[in-house]
Parts: sequence; C-alpha cells; structure tokens
Amino acid sequence: MALEKMEGKRDLWKRNWPSKVPFEVTYPYGEVPISTCLKIIAEKQPNKVATIFYGSEMTFKQWHEDSNRLANALLKMGYAKGDPILLYMHNCPQFFVVYLAVVKLGMIAFMADPSFKAYELNYFLADSGARVVCAFDNNYENLESHHKNGIV
Repeated sequence: MALEKMEGKRDLWKRNWPSKVPFEVTYPYGEVPISTCLKIIAEKQPNKVATIFYGSEMTFKQWHEDSNRLANALLKMGYAKGDPILLYMHNCPQFFVVYLAVVKLGMIAFMADPSFKAYELNYFLADSGARVVCAFDNNYENLESHHKNGIV
C-alpha cells in the first residue's frame, strides 16, 4: 500500500516536472560517495572555483584539503565511523567542508538550525546522542552547559 502511494506521488511529480530539466541524472563518476567525487574533481580541476561566498572564493582543491585536515583532526580526537556529530552551523562554505570531513570518516551528521535556542538544542543533542558539535563561536552561549557535561 505504501509503495503504491509513493509511485503515485512520483507520477504526480513527473507530470508537473519542467520539460527542460532532466527528471533523473546520471552522475559522471558513477555511484560513488560525494567525498570521492570531490577528490576526483579536485585532482582534475584543482583551481576551479567551488563557491563564492560574500566575495570570497574557495576552490575544489581547498574544499578537499580543508575537509581532509578536519577529518584527520577528528580522528586524532578519537572520533570514528558511526559516531554522531551535530553540525550547528549556518549555510556557508565552511558547512560543506565540515560535512565532507564527516562523510569521509563515515560519521553520522545531524544538522541543527543555528537559530535553535538552548532548550531546543538540549532536545536535539539528547535525541542524536552526539558527543561532538561543530559550531561557530556566536552559538557558543547555547552550548556552554553541554561543554561542561563533556560535549566537545
């Protein structure tokens, strides 16, 4: 029954899909993790701009290298595949670098809206089981009590 409902929704989407936009996409590197795609692009086009954010550019090579540095730092801190991590960040290039590092390690990423207040964050941390949070310093106030309880 549930499968039939899903197929019906897919048909509805397809009927209303813009004619000039492909409904399905074949990825050029096959079915590989996004971190592998990034590595391939960084090797083939290292200086190609990946993002422009408020006038600041980041290349695919920078994304790859920065995410590797963070992944290695997380490994040295003792985090590994399967560990939950909370990303308490705004939508920016640094978010993607952090996400790539997490994917490279096989950690489980939970995203929390950076506008969450402390009580909302309490629920999110308890529910996810995350013992590490990646956030900008302007969100530290909401994390202070958690830091005292052993969350990095």
